[in-house]
Amino acid sequence: MRATSLLLFASLNLAGAAFAADEFQAVKLSDIKWQPCDPKNPKDACQINYFRGNPEKEPNHSYFRVPKGYMFSAHWHTSNTHLVVLKGVFVVGAENDTKGTALRVGDFGYEAAKWIHWGRCDAEECVAYLFVDGPDSYIDVKDQRP
Repeated sequence: MRATSLLLFASLNLAGAAFAADEFQAVKLSDIKWQPCDPKNPKDACQINYFRGNPEKEPNHSYFRVPKGYMFSAHWHTSNTHLVVLKGVFVVGAENDTKGTALRVGDFGYEAAKWIHWGRCDAEECVAYLFVDGPDSYIDVKDQRP
């Protein structure tokens, strides 16, 4: 459900996807126009902006933000995900790991494709940069397991 919604939204919101390969590119966090991570659930506090690459078909770059206490339940992705925390404290853990690993501003996290994990914001707000090295996805383990 969320994966389909995420990809539908992404196809409608590819700000900056027309960057030429041979020129400087700048994306300012202060200029981002945030959209719901799940357009079918606009009350969901998760917000995202894809700014390079088509997340339905290819590697892509995005920012996401969530408020304190926001929880990404156990899920997995079809591609590898690279995460850098820009604001807050973001905790990531494996499916059966209740503690997780806290990532702070500047910290990097790597989530291998098909690795079941969860995430939680433990600060007032969490903002992160994501690079996904293939098509993007978010598959809840309640819907499907790898």
